Amino acid sequence: MTTPRAYEPGPETSCESQPSPTTVRSVEVAEFTAFYKDDVHALGVFLRSLGANATVATDIAADVMGEAYHQWSSIRMPRTWVRTVARRKYLRALFAVDLSGEVSDAVEADHGRDIADSVAPHVAACGLLARLPLRQRQVMAWHLDGYTPTETAQELQISPGAVRSSLAAARQALGDLLREGTEQ
Repeated sequence: MTTPRAYEPGPETSCESQPSPTTVRSVEVAEFTAFYKDDVHALGVFLRSLGANATVATDIAADVMGEAYHQWSSIRMPRTWVRTVARRKYLRALFAVDLSGEVSDAVEADHGRDIADSVAPHVAACGLLARLPLRQRQVMAWHLDGYTPTETAQELQISPGAVRSSLAAARQALGDLLREGTEQ
């Protein structure tokens, strides 16, 4: 899942017949285009799982993909890179405060009110995820995106035990919320 990517000449390529910079760039553009098509929607779902509304998720995903395009030759694990950058951008927006001390418009619009309209396979869970504390939302977002507790821990810079603990607490809280919903 997190296989490093980089252009490496095949065994048939000798030092004398290295591809031209134009050829290398064409390969990079093709790689990025394939990655973008495969991952932009999943990145939006990841951001929605963190609590971003559809507009904020789309804006951040587009912004991060633009950054990835410009840095493509230096990115070793693009799937993880875009999620890490997107999470950081979302958290900065979430806690952004303008000079007057008022919460920014982007953050005010981003209380997860419309999270349930996500087109992700876990649509029903998205509304419930928004009700979890931030740390639990973060670990669940990485988990739902297929990352292991160890990989999640590396990205969030916490211990794998803390990730597992947060996942357990999130699962318990989601179970309680589901039971609460069926009782009503």
